[in-house]
Amino acid sequence: MEESKIDLTERLRRENRWAEASQFKDELVRTFRSEGMKRAEAGEEAWRRMAEKYPPLPVAEAENIIARVQGVGKIPPAWPELPANASLNTELAWVQSNRLRVVEERTTGATRVHLDRARSPAPSWAALSWLETSIRSYAKYVDVVARSLKDEQDEEELVRRERMQINEIRGLLEEMQDQWAEELLANTPATIRAKVRSLLDDWIGRSGLMIPDKSKADLASHVCELVDQCVGILAPSTGGE
Repeated sequence: MEESKIDLTERLRRENRWAEASQFKDELVRTFRSEGMKRAEAGEEAWRRMAEKYPPLPVAEAENIIARVQGVGKIPPAWPELPANASLNTELAWVQSNRLRVVEERTTGATRVHLDRARSPAPSWAALSWLETSIRSYAKYVDVVARSLKDEQDEEELVRRERMQINEIRGLLEEMQDQWAEELLANTPATIRAKVRSLLDDWIGRSGLMIPDKSKADLASHVCELVDQCVGILAPSTGGE
């Protein structure tokens, strides 16, 4: 009889393989989506392949895993309802910050997990699976953490480069604005420039506004341009003068 998604999920959690299997499933979904498959179809196919890749373990092996890791599924009453997944970095960060507090390795070879000792509730069921993976196969867990950190560093580098490009564009725009204002004032008669600046200073003083010098200069440039255009309309030059 084919397992339902709920039965498959619960079995993989009992076998301490849900974190690994769900990561395999999520990677398949991304691959299928990039190939043009619809979201629902990609999800169904990913679940089917996950079930094929992770069939039930032999009874003896499954019982041994459960016996060696105890308490990982005993959710403290004070915790909220856990979602199935959170972001991988969030899950791994929770394991890293709580593992030493909640894991008790006994001389009998069994491991007891005390979730009530955690600093905060787990962000998801998958985080508990990663905790169990860190107990059962620490080398595999470390490899996942290393790859996650590399992906995070690559993303941070991309964000840093984008910010640099944005700052460069802003600098160019400010430089162009300054150049435009200087050229505009240079082409405006001195008498108009002086009158505009005098009127602006008087208006700013009476209004009580705090306007930076650069903003004041830009405003003066705009007013000078407007006055110059009005003068040209009302008293057009003749004979090229």
